[in-house]
Amino acid sequence: MVTATREETRAPYEAAGAAPAVPALPRARRKPPVRRVPSDDCALLVGGEAYYPHTGEWVEVVGGFSVQLVRGLGEIAGLGVTTASLEGEPDAERRQVAAIGSAFDDICRVLAQRVVAWTWTDERERPLPTPDGTPTPFLGLRAEELGWLLRATMGEVPAEQGKG
Repeated sequence: MVTATREETRAPYEAAGAAPAVPALPRARRKPPVRRVPSDDCALLVGGEAYYPHTGEWVEVVGGFSVQLVRGLGEIAGLGVTTASLEGEPDAERRQVAAIGSAFDDICRVLAQRVVAWTWTDERERPLPTPDGTPTPFLGLRAEELGWLLRATMGEVPAEQGKG
């Protein structure tokens, strides 16, 4: 099947004066920009004290919301209600763990699409696995780190405040 371009389709009509010319659309950007966000303010609480394991490190993120992100955040927000509603049931603990795991799985899948690079290291200063579009590099992170990454993708960390 041969298809004509927009210009080839319009040309005969415009030449005959039958259809007005359509102005060319401005060239739009095709992909959202990647932002490098310093992660100096990513805090972990241990024994009531704040630690900043990613000081001097950064992440590169593609911002924005997806349906999956909103769903995952909704699950996280509803975890308290979900876990409380299961109290007293025979398999409550198993079901609570499953609900929490499902919510964090969604978050890891979202982050896999939003975090494209980082210089994060582990407790021994070894580089963490490079983000590769799969949830795997995020599975070893702490909940506070996942939360910080979510805020970074939405431009809500202090390093991103006031930019725009």
